[in-house]
Amino acid sequence: MFMLPETRFDFGRDEYIFAEISRDMSEESNFKSLAITSKLRKRQIPGILDICPSNSSYLIRFDPKVITAGMQLRAADLLRLLRRFMLIWI
Repeated sequence: MFMLPETRFDFGRDEYIFAEISRDMSEESNFKSLAITSKLRKRQIPGILDICPSNSSYLIRFDPKVITAGMQLRAADLLRLLRRFMLIWI
């Protein structure tokens, strides 16, 4: 079993969430990024427009009219969901 540091999440303007899994470019961080983004795509969350995996991070672009309107999902809820994926990514 390998250990990675806690993922760092940052908001980019009004429509992006950036998740940095690790500062190191390792196979483990790459597999984790791919697994998480794959699960996010399968969930088809309303308001998520793009999911862009990278070697040790990923970027999510969301529609602020859908995510922050409080009608379906708030940005804080999306961030909580991403943190939960970090714990169960397998």
